[in-house]
Amino acid sequence: MRLVEESGKSFKSVAADLGIGAETRRRWVRKAEQDGTGRMTCAEREELRRLRQEVKALRSEVQILREERDILKKGCGLLRQGVVPRAAYALIERERANHSVVTLCRVLGVSTSGYYAWQAGRRSRRAREDEKLKARILEISNNSRGTYGAPRIGAALAREGRPCSRKRVARLMKELGIQGISRRKARAGCTRRNPRAEAYPDLVKRHFVANKPGPLWVADITQ
Repeated sequence: MRLVEESGKSFKSVAADLGIGAETRRRWVRKAEQDGTGRMTCAEREELRRLRQEVKALRSEVQILREERDILKKGCGLLRQGVVPRAAYALIERERANHSVVTLCRVLGVSTSGYYAWQAGRRSRRAREDEKLKARILEISNNSRGTYGAPRIGAALAREGRPCSRKRVARLMKELGIQGISRRKARAGCTRRNPRAEAYPDLVKRHFVANKPGPLWVADITQ
């Protein structure tokens, strides 16, 4: 009887696990109910099991309601204006990492097939735009003799009324296999002599004047 209460299994299941026959099982149940050694009757255990299942189902429903509430909070503007499928699809795209697509579509009142069709069309539109940008980026790069990098090409596109982020330009340039020429940064300061280095002798004695060509040769290695 204690195993039944602690495990939550039915008396029949526990009896089968222990190899107890049906008659012995019935006798134990009657004895437990008569002398009070069992804390709960079979009917009480069945009621407890039913209530536990009910609580589990209610918790699941509460979780679903909380999720729907969070989605509705984020999409309250859509609901006030009437759900526009394209705007709903954009919200689903943003929130799909936090909620399932099926739940988002159900709460916002749009179909999953419509969302996936919108997503495929959106990706294909961006791919077509990328191809057009690639052609223009390659043209700008060739006109600059390959010197323009992503910032200058992005600025040229913006002047043409086709603003594009620097990261997108850099990605498309990478796909095209082209890159600009960057200027080297000027070195700050001058060369510092190592105090532990051996000093070479001054053979000229700081006298740099020659009366004819050839007797004195000097060089300058300053950068």
